[in-house]
Order: sequence, then structure tokens, then C-alpha cells
Amino acid sequence: MTGPNSFASIFDLELDATESENFRTRYHAQMISDLGRFVEATPGSDRDLLSAVTRLQGHQVSPGIAVAHARFEELTHVGEPVESSDIEHALHLLREALEDGPTRHGCSVGTLDVTQRWHDHFLALCSHEYEKAVDFYPNAVQRAEARPLPSVREAECKSIISSVLSCLAEAAPSIHGDIVALLSDVIVFEGEGFTGASAPSFFGAVLVREPPSNGDEAWVWFAEHLTHEASHQRMLLACAMDPLVATETLVTSPIRKDPRPLSGVVHALWVETRLAQAFDALVSIRDRLPIKDTDRIEQKLDEFDALRVRCVDIVSNHRQRLSAAGRDVLDACASLQVRHSSHHA
Repeated sequence: MTGPNSFASIFDLELDATESENFRTRYHAQMISDLGRFVEATPGSDRDLLSAVTRLQGHQVSPGIAVAHARFEELTHVGEPVESSDIEHALHLLREALEDGPTRHGCSVGTLDVTQRWHDHFLALCSHEYEKAVDFYPNAVQRAEARPLPSVREAECKSIISSVLSCLAEAAPSIHGDIVALLSDVIVFEGEGFTGASAPSFFGAVLVREPPSNGDEAWVWFAEHLTHEASHQRMLLACAMDPLVATETLVTSPIRKDPRPLSGVVHALWVETRLAQAFDALVSIRDRLPIKDTDRIEQKLDEFDALRVRCVDIVSNHRQRLSAAGRDVLDACASLQVRHSSHHA
């Protein structure tokens, strides 16, 4: 059965905001329970720290809490004695997150913030991952940089994002639901290198570079990147319950020049499907969009749908390597009916 909040429903392309939030709530509850067990099992465990973690139960937690959880998870799977310095580092990350504000209330938009120490950790990870892969992207700068936005430009980006969310709420409620339910921290920055990023160990947080131009392009930029990153978050939730790929292998990537793990292309399949779904829906209300160049929405739709179809072909060739849940993802993405793409004209 695939009723509300059954695992299979996480791949429902029409999943609403309440159901997305319920999946996130369950994930956070498990995270807090795990952290409580980790702290309690630590030699000479800190009772005050354990109490602080326990009080988080029932709350939406920050990406800082998520990164502390990820670090403890790593230590439980190392398969060898854990160094005391590694345990202390994990405890340090947890204390930092508790001090910096461990809970969230919905989706907030801002820029890089020195008072949130996990921002530095997140940026360091994303920059490192970008620089490892930079040779596989055409015309990429060698070193990623990210800086806080000046307050005026931050306010402008917030205004555009608010407009995007309003239009998605009307045209594509499921996409809007993922953004507001799964993204707790949208961090807009100025810089070079990557244009957007998220990571399993920083669940809820996404980095989005400011648009390269103003006007219509800025609106389309945020519509794309918010949908893209929220779609990754839904996949991160799914992969916390099922890896989707039973037997990993390297496959051709429709996005990068180098072969990629099949699991990465499954992620890309879902993301491109959600982008095609979102932009198809935006085309359907093009007369009510706050931009003049609505042809740009159709151009992006064609791009996303073409990538979706290529991903479907690649993943279908390795269907036997997928878990049952992975096959559900493939079938959901292959079944999307795109109404306005010239790819299907």
C-alpha cells in the first residue's frame, strides 16, 4: 500500500507539504533519538548535554544538529576503536549547534552568517567537493569562493524568492511543499565556483549563489535552484531509509563528463523530473508570472525534460541493480506527463 506517509509515498510526484513535513519530522525525531544514545554511551557522558538533546524532541532541528549527528554516525561505523579525540570533536560539533540555535521554524532565507559556526563547516565541505570535481565541468573556475551578500542585495534576493514561492504554491503545490517543509536554511551568497549545493550531513541547508543578472533571469534562477535543492532533500530522506541502488556501478552521466555512480544518476533523475514538473506547471500560469520573458521558462523546461528522458534511459538500462524503492523512483519519473515541453511535441 502507498497511503500517506508510507515509505512508497515519498516518491509520489504530488506529495503535499503536510506529508513532506511528516517525513522530515520523523527523520529529525530519529536523529535526536540517535544523538541521545550517542551521548549516553559516551564515557563520562554529560547529563546536561543529554538533557539538552532530549529537549529537542518534537522540534525541527538545525543543520548544525544534523552535522553533529552525521559525525556520530560515522564513528559508529568505523569498524575499529574510536580515538577519544574523534569523540570529543563530535561532542564539540553538538555543543556548537546547541549554542548557535538548535531549532528551526519553517524555511528561512538569509546569507552567510558568522554567528552560525556550521555555516563555515558547510561551506568548507561544499568547496572541497567542488574542487575535487572541477576538471569535469566546462569553463569552471579552479577555486570556489563564497562571501556574505550585502544587506541590500540580500533583501532583493529574499523578495524574488518570496515571489517564486508564491507562484509555485499556485502552480506546483508539491514542489512548493518540498521547499517550505524540507529546506530550513536557504543561504544566498556571492562568489565563484558552484552555483548551489546541499549535503546529506547538513540536511535542511542549501547554498544558492546570487543570480548572475537581475530581472527575469534572477526569478528563473531561484525557481530552478530552489526546486533543484529541495528535490535533493527529498532524495536524502529516501536514502536514509533505502539506498535505492542494491548493486552500485559506474554509468554514463548526462550531466558530467566523467562516469558517475548509478546512485548519483538516480538522484539526478529525480531532480530533473521535479524541475520538469515545476517548470511545466509554471508555463501553465505564464500569464500570471511576474516576468516578461516567459519564453525562458519554456526553454528551461525543454532542457530539464531532455535531461529527465536521458536519465530514464540510463537508469532503465540498470534496472536490475536497483532496489524495489529505486525501481519505484524510476517508474515515477518515467511516468511524468509533461504538457508543454517541445521535447514531446
